[in-house]
Amino acid sequence: MAGTDYAPQWYRNQPTQATAKDVTVSAGADTARIGATLALDGGISGTVTDQADTPIPGECVTAVPVKPTPDPLVGQTLRPVIAVTGADGTYSLVGLMPGTYHVEFSTGCGDSGFATQWWHNAPSESSASAVTVSGSNTVTGIDAILAH
Repeated sequence: MAGTDYAPQWYRNQPTQATAKDVTVSAGADTARIGATLALDGGISGTVTDQADTPIPGECVTAVPVKPTPDPLVGQTLRPVIAVTGADGTYSLVGLMPGTYHVEFSTGCGDSGFATQWWHNAPSESSASAVTVSGSNTVTGIDAILAH
């Protein structure tokens, strides 16, 4: 599928080169059955409201990798991914490589007046609950109720 992002993988369904299984190759012979089924990247979604259950549009929602490791395909370290809540307060962070993330809810993408918050109702990243994303899976229900 053109334009589709797949989660990288090392031999025998391993997430890193350090955990990959070795492949033995002999001169003049084919090494059979060294294939893979790639999973699509993952995602995180949810809804952001205020304490009166009113949707908050224009809220920045950022997935921050926990202990980011270099991308095995390009060698660059994973960076935060940002989404903006829509008129109904929903957001969807897409194209996330499998891993663990902290999710931050902050102003600056169109709304104002709310305190920055981390999931799950945490005041700082160090106290945030982690969200684990796997390939071909969107973690839903990562919601926030923001206070002024």
